Amino acid sequence: MVHYGIKDYLEVFNILESNKFTEIPWEPLQRLWFDARYDYEAVVKGRKLGAVDKYRVRKKYPLPLSISDGSGTCLFGVNRDLFTPQVRRILWDHYHREKFPDTSLKILIAKTSGLTFAQVNNWFKNRRQRDRMAMNKKRVIDFSKL
Repeated sequence: MVHYGIKDYLEVFNILESNKFTEIPWEPLQRLWFDARYDYEAVVKGRKLGAVDKYRVRKKYPLPLSISDGSGTCLFGVNRDLFTPQVRRILWDHYHREKFPDTSLKILIAKTSGLTFAQVNNWFKNRRQRDRMAMNKKRVIDFSKL
């Protein structure tokens, strides 16, 4: 904590990565990890981080195994990392079968994946949007070849 207080972020990262913390909960250490990562990135970028910046930091610097179980999930706050590889596989399997699932299927997917109905609904909506954008981009590229 002393190194964080004096903004010695690299030493904080080193301590958290190089020691094995066997005591659970790891919640305070996980908070320290991400707070230090956010602060360090803000200094590097020279500006305050927004939500997207913080998301990118979480993806680029996942929790080290010394303070997590390796699943990539946090023990604190709103768990934004519920989309584990297993959950994404469930969503993709259903998406390949049905791009527009009805409400009852979305409820079933939510129960089997551990997500909320809203998360499942948003995932399908976002996935279809990304597919449309990729298709439009491909059309523009193909059209430019003529």
